[in-house]
Amino acid sequence: MATLLKTKKVHFGGKELVLRLDGKTIVQIENKLNKNLLSLFIDNGKMTFPKTGEMLLILHAANTTHGIKESDMYDLLDIYLSTGKSTTDLMTIIQELLDEAGFFGKKETEEENQDGGLVLLEEPEANLEEHSSLLE
Repeated sequence: MATLLKTKKVHFGGKELVLRLDGKTIVQIENKLNKNLLSLFIDNGKMTFPKTGEMLLILHAANTTHGIKESDMYDLLDIYLSTGKSTTDLMTIIQELLDEAGFFGKKETEEENQDGGLVLLEEPEANLEEHSSLLE
């Protein structure tokens, strides 16, 4: 049985969108855009900005709120921008949505560490002295 993905609530143009990127939605978006979702932000190793239309397509496809048509998204964008928001704010929403869907990988925290301890990148100096005889 599949686990339910978290949803993200966003106020966009006077409407509350409840967004979720599941596998089926991701594939539908990528087929419609004819590219991988990560390529919205990275192209030939360089950071890029997604087109506004691409962001609206993602928001609409990921939206689980009933009654919002794709053609409504343009008017909602106009309202969103008239309230002082920007397309950069919209891009941040898309990045957060992709992050929650697992596109940027899971960051290991101390609590998630298998051993329950700290992850050290270097040995403490005390331990280095014990191994110094090996270097001689």
